Amino acid sequence: MALHEHRGDRLRLAHAHCDLAMAHLYGPAPDAALSERHARDGLAIFCAEACEHGQAYAQHVLTQIKTAAGELDEAEQFETHALALFRKEGIKRDVAWSLAHLGDIALMRGRLEQARMYREESLVMFQEIEERNGVCVTLHALAQIAREAGDLQLAQQRLIAGLHLADEWQRPYVLAHGLYELAGVQLAMGCSAHAALLIGIADALVLKQALAYPPHEIARFDGWRNAMRDAMGEAAFATTVQLGARLRLEQAVGMIAER
Repeated sequence: MALHEHRGDRLRLAHAHCDLAMAHLYGPAPDAALSERHARDGLAIFCAEACEHGQAYAQHVLTQIKTAAGELDEAEQFETHALALFRKEGIKRDVAWSLAHLGDIALMRGRLEQARMYREESLVMFQEIEERNGVCVTLHALAQIAREAGDLQLAQQRLIAGLHLADEWQRPYVLAHGLYELAGVQLAMGCSAHAALLIGIADALVLKQALAYPPHEIARFDGWRNAMRDAMGEAAFATTVQLGARLRLEQAVGMIAER
């Protein structure tokens, strides 16, 4: 009994390290070095205790840390190992999220077909287990892949489908992220005014819900903002964003559909 209790304490400590790693990665004061240290401490404990699910989880956390740092070789290695362990255990939710992360890494490396395959496999699993957040996120990821492939119409369709689900299922984090992504697609289509309206809706939601996104995502969004300012002028951009803050999602999507 004492040995069992000791192992339980060790595993709880390992999970706490991984939770702290995520907090230091995505919290209000990100600290990548501290985040990685906690994740590696957690992984070491899981390995010592021969807990394969824990090992997969810790490697999944390390994937996110390495991805945020742009260290994609290591990120892919960690997630490939995690996916093998998740598949071994047969937990579809974990497999689906692991596939999703591998899809993101493939996209960042410009491997569009590989990214699409990973994400489509994860979408099927998310739908099977009715993982709503996963369905929305994956539709938006498939939109980003379509955009990178030059198919802006498909990207727009995927994003709008995901936005409607995120709104219906009350997923504000995913909803705001999708609005920013749709703004980027509208900008690429030459519709700066529509893009600025979507930025306004997203900004209002972020402020209301106190949402926070990783630094690399914020950098992408800010790049689109700057491009809109250049296309519209500062005054027109600011006015349009303020107008967008007062719109509902269906109004903005309706404007896009009428174009």
